[in-house]
Amino acid sequence: MRWLIAIIPGLFLAQATLSAQSVHRLLREGNEAYKEEAYAGAEEAYRKSLEANSTARGHYNLGNAIYQQGRYDEAVRRYEHVIENADNTEVRAQAYHNMGNAHFEAQEYEKSVEAFKNALRERPGDRSTQYNLAQAQRQLKMQQQQQQQQQNDEQNEDQEQQDQQQQQQQNNQQQNQDEQQQQN
Repeated sequence: MRWLIAIIPGLFLAQATLSAQSVHRLLREGNEAYKEEAYAGAEEAYRKSLEANSTARGHYNLGNAIYQQGRYDEAVRRYEHVIENADNTEVRAQAYHNMGNAHFEAQEYEKSVEAFKNALRERPGDRSTQYNLAQAQRQLKMQQQQQQQQQNDEQNEDQEQQDQQQQQQQNNQQQNQDEQQQQN
């Protein structure tokens, strides 16, 4: 009976080691696919590694593969998971930075600015993040100006329509008055 008890913990340990090795292998496969710009293959490998062992780095890598495929909302969700679960400020800074990029690509400039600011809180002085923040702020300003111009244009159109309707009513009233005078 003692022999059986001694073997069981050994089997679990062997399985855990095998699992860790397979997770590491899957992460390496994902990294290789990513380097070769085979982002769908990288995504698949990262997802499989996360099924066996969910790590912040695995979610970060998966987010990057998804980002490269243009699925920005889904990438943001992965980066959010990393930010919530990472115990390393460098990893959180990278996740915030890439989240800013994803929001930028989705033309969500306000969210992009906020993500870059958060990245700089985690890793002050990062030049790449500072540059991206400046770009996002410029785009946000342009977007806000365009929205203001569009709003002004819509108001002008509304005013023109009201003016035309008012002019038409006045013309109709004048025409009715003229017709009544001719009848008299």
